[in-house]
Amino acid sequence: MGVVINRKLPELASLLEALPDWRNYPQYTVRELAMGVIFIFLFKRGLRNNVDSAARKGIFSKNISKVFGCRIPDTDTSDLLMRYSPIDILEKIKQPVVQKLLRDKTFSGWIIQLNRYCIAVDAKGIHTFKTEPYPNCC
Repeated sequence: MGVVINRKLPELASLLEALPDWRNYPQYTVRELAMGVIFIFLFKRGLRNNVDSAARKGIFSKNISKVFGCRIPDTDTSDLLMRYSPIDILEKIKQPVVQKLLRDKTFSGWIIQLNRYCIAVDAKGIHTFKTEPYPNCC
């Protein structure tokens, strides 16, 4: 996955470095924190705690350092960065990434008709409940 990101999105690192840093005593760079958020989704470890514990085991963090050139931050700190980053700045990162993927025809196999793409978003992990939160909840 790291090779794909490095090859297809070489400008991602500089886009992430442009995020504003509001912290007084940063232990990690803004890019490392943003990559920490991406790692949560890439490695599908579920809870942030699972990502943190995996990062402390074996050679996982060494491999991340080799492939992505950054350390694995504490995911709670990464979460705080995302919570306090303005939405418009995050959108400015997303737009050039999607434009590059479209320009490189990364999704060309997914055109269904009239130059429209079939894209699905899996959001099943956003909210989970042990009981039905309200009547007829899907």
